[in-house]
Parts: sequence; structure tokens; C-alpha cells
Amino acid sequence: MRVLLLGAGGFIGRRVADRLFLDADLQVTVLGRRDAADIRFDLASGSPGALARFLDAVAPQVVINCAGASQGAPRTLVRANSLAVATVCEAIRRSREPARLVHLGSAAEYGPVPVGSITSESAEPRPVGPYGVSKLAGTELVLASGLDALVLRAFDVVGPGAPAASLFGRLAEGCAGRWSWASPGCGCRTCPHSEISWTSGMSRRRSGPRWTRRRPGWSTSAGGAPCGSGRRPTCWCGPRGSTGC
Repeated sequence: MRVLLLGAGGFIGRRVADRLFLDADLQVTVLGRRDAADIRFDLASGSPGALARFLDAVAPQVVINCAGASQGAPRTLVRANSLAVATVCEAIRRSREPARLVHLGSAAEYGPVPVGSITSESAEPRPVGPYGVSKLAGTELVLASGLDALVLRAFDVVGPGAPAASLFGRLAEGCAGRWSWASPGCGCRTCPHSEISWTSGMSRRRSGPRWTRRRPGWSTSAGGAPCGSGRRPTCWCGPRGSTGC
């Protein structure tokens, strides 16, 4: 299957690209503004006609749109999250063989949700602020385009490299500045294999960058088992200069 990926340089787009490239059955082409892209094109300023010509050359069966902006002036957000989407939809419409469009939306389109409540896909969108409004406008353009299209509204996307302006990006930056990850050489007195450190509800294993949700406070990997017990170690690294097993 031929896939055209838009926005592969972004936080989510990079992960989508990694997953697509793992599938040998997919022929992936990346379109974007960066030098690493197969096709250099700015969706916010390029014309639908020019993009349609690229589509005719690549002939993708699926277009995945991860392009967009999460911060900036209102004009920047509208250009990246609304105008660019209109360009994509019009280009697909003009292409010789219109591809299926998978567009990445945002939970911000729903607006504030009461704590403890459940939001269904049919909930009435009430976005607050330029970002949510611009993303909702993009979604409405996709749904009204008449194309074979769907929108995925992503919630709480967390992982290494989260944008510094996002909630989880600020949380990670704050933790990195105040707490040290337990790892070999971290200063633990007797255990060189410690894995878990203090976080505000999030922790990371030494063996990889994947984040896992845990209770706030001091966490251990064996529920309090002492070092040398034959179970997984319980070393921790707390505020700088404070370590223990």
C-alpha cells in the first residue's frame, strides 16, 4: 500500500513515521518542510494545485495528516491547523485518484470537560482558545469535504520529546530539573540496577524511554524488597544529593 505522510517532523508524526517504516508492505512517502522529507512542501502557504500534482506523481492510497501547530499566535494556528487542512482536502479532491484521508484531530476540540465525566465522540465541541478552535475548524473541513476521510481526536499524548509548551512537556522538564533518574552510576550506595525514581505520578524505566503511569511519591520496583534479596532492587534517587537503598 502506498502511504503519504504529512507532518512527520512533529511530536506525533515522528512516532507514526517510525511505525509505518516498520511495515514492509507499506510504501511510505514523507511530505513536509524539512530537508529530510521526500517532498518539500509547506501546507500552510502552498497551493492545492501544486499539492495535487505531487499526489498524482506519488499516487498514494492513503494520506495521513499529522501536520499542525500546537502553539503560536492565533494566525499561526489558523494557518497550520485550518488553512493547511483545506489545502490538503482540495488537493486530494483534484487528484486523479483521490486517496483516503486520515486526519489527526485533538481532544482540545471538545473544550473543558468536568472532572470524572466521560466524553463521547458525539459530544458537542466547545473549544476554548485559538488552538482548539483552529483544530475544530480543520476537523469540520475534513468531515464536510466529501472525501473518504476520518478524524482521530488524540487525548493526552505522552512520551519522550513532548513539546515543552505542553502540560506533560512542562512536567517532564520540571522533573528533570529537580529529580535524577535512577541508573548505574547515579550514586546509589549498593545497588547498580535501580530503576524507579520519584515523579509526580509518572516514572520511567531504565531499560527504555517508555513512560508508565504510577502513583505520586517514592516508587520502587519490588514493593519494598531489600537489596540483595534476590528480587528486583529498590534503590531510589531523590532530590540531588539524596540517594539510598
